[in-house]
Order: sequence, then structure tokens, then C-alpha cells
Amino acid sequence: METEYRNNFTQFLDEYRTEDIMGMESPYKEMMSTYLWYQDIVNKNEHIAFRLPGATRGHITVDKQYVIKDILFYGDTCFNEKHNGIKCYKLDVVADATKKFRGTVLDIHNGIVGDDYLND
Repeated sequence: METEYRNNFTQFLDEYRTEDIMGMESPYKEMMSTYLWYQDIVNKNEHIAFRLPGATRGHITVDKQYVIKDILFYGDTCFNEKHNGIKCYKLDVVADATKKFRGTVLDIHNGIVGDDYLND
């Protein structure tokens, strides 16, 4: 069963990955891409989790039409070195992602689902 979904939102977050992530040795670096938890989309959940492998990094709150109402980053898994010894995103991702995506429709049609993303 598919669990990963990548789109313009996840690509935007990936632009803010830290040197801790980008400096990883291959093959780990290629695996460290942000994705949405696909089951949240399929199940039409109000909160759609976004993850980097190893932990959920936050969630997007959407309405029934998938308009983004809020974006919440989990400080302990995004910005805290105590979690696996790494920081995942640069701090300015919070303001920049909120400014760019709040009030827009979450793209659930044009993304890439599953492991095929790594084979492109």
C-alpha cells in the first residue's frame, strides 16, 4: 500500500533542508525527501502529516476542499538536535511555507505517489 505522496509543497520544504540532511552519505541523502502521508489524503483527514524518513515533521490542516488553513511544524522533530542528532529544516521554513501556501489548495492530483519517485 502506498504511503508517500510528493508535490509542490513537499518540494518547497525540501529547499529548506539543513546541511545535516544534505550532508548525509548516499544512499541516505537520496531517501531524505519530504512527503505527505498518503493515507491521510485517501482517508480525507483534516490533518495531513508531512514527513522526512524517521519521523513526522508536522501536519497541514485542510478543509473539505483541501484549502490549506494552517501548517504546523513539530519543533522537536524539525529543529531540535536531540531528535536523532539532526535538525531537518532551516527555521525560516515556517514563515515562508505559511506565507506561500496558507489559503491555497493542496495539490493532491499532480504529485508522485510511492517509491517511483526515487526511480525517476
